[in-house]
This record gives sequence, structure tokens and C-alpha cells, in this order.
Amino acid sequence: MDVHTELLNDSALEDEGTSSIQRHLFQQWERTGGLINENLHQYLLRLTDDLVLFGMPIHSDIPAITHVGRKSLAGKVMGSGWRTELKNLGNDDAVAAAYRRACQGEPTLEQVKFTTTRHGKLFVLEYKRLVLMIRTPKGFPFLATFSAQERLGCEPHPLASLQNRVVGLRPSNSHVLLGSDAEPIARHSLSA
Repeated sequence: MDVHTELLNDSALEDEGTSSIQRHLFQQWERTGGLINENLHQYLLRLTDDLVLFGMPIHSDIPAITHVGRKSLAGKVMGSGWRTELKNLGNDDAVAAAYRRACQGEPTLEQVKFTTTRHGKLFVLEYKRLVLMIRTPKGFPFLATFSAQERLGCEPHPLASLQNRVVGLRPSNSHVLLGSDAEPIARHSLSA
């Protein structure tokens, strides 16, 4: 499993490649300075099913999740086991950079490429993620994220295709890969 992120500058929020929801959420946030007023509150309520909300980081750079919208990208694409999967990331720093920046009050838009292997297939998800720090009327901060999917691909894993080619060889040709004393392929167990 791997995650690569690229921080996009604030002007990218005005680009047509950015989702209209991300642009509108940013505009609402910018008008209020991130402090919830009635307009921002109503807009967040309409987006509840699409957002992932976090508390502020305490013991690590990755904050605790407080809400996952059922139509959010995390919930839809990664399924119910996504929390466990995200805990096993090898590149925590890439994931945490957006949270650290947002915790300083800076809006953060990033391009994310998430790659993992499932059931012998290479799973690639590319999306843009907006991370904003929002404060309640009493000043309590939390982080809100909205992710817009750009590409979802599922391909055979390169090792799986190699295994299929090896298994497909006739036994008379197997000595090329398995050595001159090779037994017929049916007796070999190959795993990638």
C-alpha cells in the first residue's frame, strides 16, 4: 500500500479541474475565516454525508476521525475496512502534511494517488482532497475534508500476470524457468 501526495496552490481551487463542491466549500470557509456562521453551518449540514471530519491532532500528526459521511470517498471506495487500511500506510508523513498545514489555518488542496493490492489486482485511486480547519462559534477547532475522485483503476497485479504466464507454459517448456530437473507444472505451487 502506498500514498503519494502533491500540494496544490490555492489558485487550483478556482480551476475547472477542481470539483464545484470543493470550490464552494472553500468560498464559504474563506468568507467566514473558518468560523462557523449560519451560512457555513447550513452548508456543512447539507454536505454531512460527503465529509470526513477529524478532531485536532494530539499524539500524532494524523488526527482522530470523528465522522465519516456514508457518501464520502473514503466510505464509498475503500469500504468498511478503510480505517484499518489507512493505519497501515507506509507514508504517514505524506498523509499528515495536509493536516499539519490545515491546523495552521491554511486551506489545503492536494492531489492524492493511493495504490494498494487486493485479490491479486492493483487498485489505484486518484483524487483531490480539500482539508480545512473550521472553528465552532465557541472557538473549538476541527478539520473537515472533502475528496473528489478523479480516477479509479483496477488492473491485474504485475506479479499475478507473470504467474499466469508461467502456469500457462506446457511442461515440456518448464525447464527454462524451473531448471532442467523440473517436474511438470501441475506439481509446482507458484505464489506471487
